[in-house]
Amino acid sequence: MTAHDDVSRNRATAAEVAALLIACDQDFSPPLSERQDIADYATRICDRAERFEYWALGALAGLVAIYCVTPPGRPAFITNVSVLAEYRSRGIAATLLKASITHAKSCGFDRIALEVDAHAHAARRLYAMHGFCPAPVKGSADLFELKL
Repeated sequence: MTAHDDVSRNRATAAEVAALLIACDQDFSPPLSERQDIADYATRICDRAERFEYWALGALAGLVAIYCVTPPGRPAFITNVSVLAEYRSRGIAATLLKASITHAKSCGFDRIALEVDAHAHAARRLYAMHGFCPAPVKGSADLFELKL
């Protein structure tokens, strides 16, 4: 990260989130656009999720979006982790993930869940490094949980 970079919370517009998701679309397996209407998904993220954002040179370059609106007894849910290819391997996803974990704890959650494809090896390593463990398989994606 450089002096021109910034980590913030809930600053991006739905259009900025959608632009990031479109740029990262093919990094998901299967591509995100095959599972979601990206514009609608970006709007839902902006309306309902806490967003931890990485900005580089004034543009959104990384995002962790977590839903902390689940009923009592249910885990908070990370719905998206995206970092532009040119900003990967700099610890950005880890920084944003840590911020989302801290936020979920502060909201009183005792668990965080997320889904990750069995072939997303880098993502699985990232989540494991932060204490997420596989839970029962759900379709082609695995459910991971972190006990807080």
